[in-house]
Amino acid sequence: TKVYGRTDGGPGGAVAADGQAIVSHNAPKPDTPCKWWNMAFPIAALIGYIFYLLVWTGQQAAQEAGVEGASFLKLIELSNAYQALLWGTMAAALTGLLFYFVQDKKDGRIIFFNVKGYINKTRRFFDRHRGICCRGQEEGMVDLDGDEEEEEHAMVLIDYREAMASFLIGMEKIFGALVALTLAWATGAIMQAVGLDRFFGEIITNPALDYRMLPTLTFIIAVLIGVSTGTSWGTMTIMFPLVLVPSYNASGGDTNIFYGVTAGILAGAVAGDHASPISDTTILASMASECQILQHVRTQAPYALMAVVWSVLVGTIPSGRGTFPNWVSILLGFLVMLFHVVFTSEFAINKTGRYDIFT
Repeated sequence: TKVYGRTDGGPGGAVAADGQAIVSHNAPKPDTPCKWWNMAFPIAALIGYIFYLLVWTGQQAAQEAGVEGASFLKLIELSNAYQALLWGTMAAALTGLLFYFVQDKKDGRIIFFNVKGYINKTRRFFDRHRGICCRGQEEGMVDLDGDEEEEEHAMVLIDYREAMASFLIGMEKIFGALVALTLAWATGAIMQAVGLDRFFGEIITNPALDYRMLPTLTFIIAVLIGVSTGTSWGTMTIMFPLVLVPSYNASGGDTNIFYGVTAGILAGAVAGDHASPISDTTILASMASECQILQHVRTQAPYALMAVVWSVLVGTIPSGRGTFPNWVSILLGFLVMLFHVVFTSEFAINKTGRYDIFT
């Protein structure tokens, strides 16, 4: 489907509780100049704070464990990622607000550290409150003067009222995703509790199975578990202790089979997680793009299924049977993906009308 130039989200666009289109209440006002640094600065601050807190929590853990001279990677390993993400996110949000508070807007321009404007705003603040004490027409005259004077001066990019409203609107928007994520994690836990991992384990460890099919079977089962549980890391946690040692023993120590099984677990877990409707990445991607979850899954599943099918046909089956070297499988996989891009996909129309290899 050609979607070039579409801005309404199409039939898969998310809708509000009343069935109407979602209106972004956090969009900037029409008179607010859109500058790239107002997006880049909070992101850079978020990354910096998170890495700093990862190192800091890692240093605290290293001191408690008596580890001296720990490397950067060791500190990251010992760090508390939950605290780093939590406090780093809050610090980046507050730092971003302060960054916006020091910017004024006037006539489509941004003015940094408008000291003269700050002095005038303070003076108008006291003048306005002094005018409130007046009565009758005199009070009305003071208010009108204040309004006219307000229009002549630069305004802060975002005031504290807008900032607090943005926080509340953002929390309201993400609340539904948090509920869906909680239910998705519960569903994944239920799948494991009913014995889904043990069921697939019995299939893989069946002694009557041809060991040359282990990479293919492992890959397919990893995909199914990933779709059922909605987590790639959880699928790896289930599959690695369940499959690696039995597959190594069943193949008589064949390293090619062992590496194929390992790669099948990693690739299948990611592919299943990508196409799962209860995956956290699927839910967050749908929320960020304001798209219905199932509509998002319908658009992503064909791509994942195509990659899965060709991975089996030119990857796991030939690799397990030793039909040709692994580099040939990689080359064939690249060629079939290129074939789909050129001959079976719908090209996006470039704005200039010329052919663009990147689109």
